[in-house]
Amino acid sequence: AGAARELLTDAMRANDTRLVAAAAASAATALLDADSWRQGILKCLFTGVPLGSAAGLPDRADEELARMCADHAEERLLAGRPVPDDVHLVLRHFPGQAARLDSHRTEA
Repeated sequence: AGAARELLTDAMRANDTRLVAAAAASAATALLDADSWRQGILKCLFTGVPLGSAAGLPDRADEELARMCADHAEERLLAGRPVPDDVHLVLRHFPGQAARLDSHRTEA
């Protein structure tokens, strides 16, 4: 389990989206602690890896992941960049965090 955890953590930190996607989709992500798993999900958002294939979503999504996703989306909105649609796979379960984005859209 320790070796698998290490490999998954490394793969989810990689810049190769094939590795990130394969690691995120693996049922072995259940071995990752909450912080490592959240960082992997955020890496998916950053690199364009679809969250729909991420193992454990939405069961492992929590308020901290929602905050991180909302922060990421908010930064993109403020920079005039598009927000990945997949961010809503997390935020739809956390309306308070999703509302942060709504306030930016009404300002635009």
